[in-house]
Amino acid sequence: MIIVIIGILDRNYNIVAKYKYNSWGVNIKITDGIGNDIQNNLNHIANINPFRYRSYYYDTETKLYYLNSRYYNPLWGRFLNSDDIFIQNNMLLGNNLYAYCNNNSINSTDYTGHFVIKWLAKKAWGDVSKALEVVGMNTSAKFIKHATKKNPNDLYFKDDSNVAKQIKNDTKFKEKVKKITNEVNTGKVDASELVTFSSLDLQGSFHEATVNISGNVVNGCGLLDINVYDKYDFDFETGYFNDGLKGFVFTVGNNMAWSDQYFDVINSYKIYVDFQYNPCQ
Repeated sequence: MIIVIIGILDRNYNIVAKYKYNSWGVNIKITDGIGNDIQNNLNHIANINPFRYRSYYYDTETKLYYLNSRYYNPLWGRFLNSDDIFIQNNMLLGNNLYAYCNNNSINSTDYTGHFVIKWLAKKAWGDVSKALEVVGMNTSAKFIKHATKKNPNDLYFKDDSNVAKQIKNDTKFKEKVKKITNEVNTGKVDASELVTFSSLDLQGSFHEATVNISGNVVNGCGLLDINVYDKYDFDFETGYFNDGLKGFVFTVGNNMAWSDQYFDVINSYKIYVDFQYNPCQ
């Protein structure tokens, strides 16, 4: 996995600075935590901080990155001076002593200015997926694998799917539906609500989902048609670091995916789940 510095947090995990780069490390945007452009505010922590892009030391005067052995120019996508190791590999690019990451900055990185470290994004996310499976977050694992596809298709789940069964048993989902049917009591139900599920697995899978509820109830009971919709993408999360091992794995995995969205390693798609549900059973 390629790690990219995309922000700074304070001691309470609040975002105080954000960086956005192109695939070669050119810093195209610097903002504070709420999105205000502070690129020209030299006293802001975002500009004082010298560690940018892939943890490289950034020289604000020359706009070059220092990789411990030589300087890299992100505008050129090349090092300023040649590598002192003559051949890095048996490929033609290995003999280009000025090349950065073998001209493949998305899937490769170089921490010292000497050696390219290649990471296969799909394999790395496969490792994350395995970690999620270890802690029982199987749906999250399945969805993150799907997101690593180049053009992932939308996913559809029906009543007999494990995803539908998880949602039916989720505490916050049941509470939301029960509240709505009790308010109607007897009559037609037609409601749309945003739901953040109680289980970490569903939180990692859906984040905040739209739940559409329709049908008829008598004394708060009846067979309802449920449609759950979400777009699979990522926002930065901090709230689950202290929520045990599952919470830690969820948060780290979520924020790595959030970062990789910038480089199209993680791609979004839509999720639909349709099933029937009786709040009284």
